[in-house]
Amino acid sequence: MSGTQHILELLSAYAEYEKSHRQTGVDDFLIWAIAKRQPQMAPVIAMGDMDTRASKKVNETETAISILLGMLSKYARIYSKTALTGLPVSNSDEFGYLARLSSYQQMPKTVLATSGMDGKTTGMEMVNRLISQELIAELDNPDDKRSKLVRLTTKGRKVLAECYIRMGKVARYVSGDLTVAEKQTLKKILQKLEAYHKLNEAEIEVALLKSS
Repeated sequence: MSGTQHILELLSAYAEYEKSHRQTGVDDFLIWAIAKRQPQMAPVIAMGDMDTRASKKVNETETAISILLGMLSKYARIYSKTALTGLPVSNSDEFGYLARLSSYQQMPKTVLATSGMDGKTTGMEMVNRLISQELIAELDNPDDKRSKLVRLTTKGRKVLAECYIRMGKVARYVSGDLTVAEKQTLKKILQKLEAYHKLNEAEIEVALLKSS
């Protein structure tokens, strides 16, 4: 059979395929054509095609989740910064340090600085800024002269109380128009996801470094 005849046969088969199938993509046509000539190959081809599509769909979903979480985080930061306007606390991270410290009478400065996810250097910078704003007081550590203790000041507690009110409004805006049931479901999902990262953060960072 000549090349022209092969092409004519292929065109004829494609015309037959189009009459009975809504999907007219090349991949779908090839699967149909091979399955028609070799029926025993149909399950294998279909399964392979399904696996490829499913894998692509999962990858697209995972990418979308990562992007959406990043975008929601940005919205939360923007809203928080706006809500805290006029206060000596400039962002949600500094609010977090005050909130964590409020649970203790006092604590080591380095412990507070490393209690967030900002890294020790950035965390220490934020704590020092809160000290300069007189929201946190720095004290000598009687048990260790090399370290310092920190505690909330009276001013810090007043500012923190106002932060709670404003951040409560931010929380309502961030959760948007979700129903109560949807909020509860989302909370459970995010808690599960946060617990996973808390447990596997170090391993994930190693894996990412190896693949870069």
